[in-house]
Amino acid sequence: MSISEFQDIPLDSGRAKTEQPNQPVLVVLDYVEKWIPSFIKESKAEQIENEKGLTHRLICVLQSELNDTYPFCFTDGMEDETKSFSPAIDIDVVAKENIYVRTKVYQKRNRFFAFEAKLLGNTAPYREKEYVIGHDKKTPRGGIERFKKSIHGIGLDNCGMIGYMFNKSFDQWHQLINTWIDDLIKYNTDSSISWSESDKLSLQSTDHQKVRLISNHSRSEDRNPIRLYHIWINFT
Repeated sequence: MSISEFQDIPLDSGRAKTEQPNQPVLVVLDYVEKWIPSFIKESKAEQIENEKGLTHRLICVLQSELNDTYPFCFTDGMEDETKSFSPAIDIDVVAKENIYVRTKVYQKRNRFFAFEAKLLGNTAPYREKEYVIGHDKKTPRGGIERFKKSIHGIGLDNCGMIGYMFNKSFDQWHQLINTWIDDLIKYNTDSSISWSESDKLSLQSTDHQKVRLISNHSRSEDRNPIRLYHIWINFT
């Protein structure tokens, strides 16, 4: 799919159309959602229920189905290639040619999007809130938390989160996660980041296998805000 063909794909809601819109990000999201049924089927057949195993299988499914019409590929993520102990986001989406996302140009072999993946359910009780915030203040492990602390998504204005859902319903997780964010708005004890209503997740689309949500977040270190697209996958 050439860059020009992105113009035929609807823009994300809530943002005015610009000269260089957000189509490449939306194409990635649509492509991921297209292969979720195959991913669920293979993961269940192999009885994969751990976060790393599921993410590895997801990358394998997505990458194996790509053809030359898509100007990107999927790979294991790394925030800073010059540092051996760099934080590692779960999935990088790398450009195979120059890609335009709104007003930014991402050159060939550079990432223009990335995903962090988390389990929803199927975790130890102390890790229950890890989709949002971790239990260890010294080592931030929360998914949204890492984006807000500028640990993940450096240089990107748009990123994604994938939730592997093993209990409850989509609606229950949506309500629960926004409740956790409400609590952080009221009782946050981490002075390095702030929480607000914009951090809460808003529903975009849903069916019995997946749901897509969206949220917007301020970031530390005076970095630009980041928009997160959330894809939750139903393994219940």
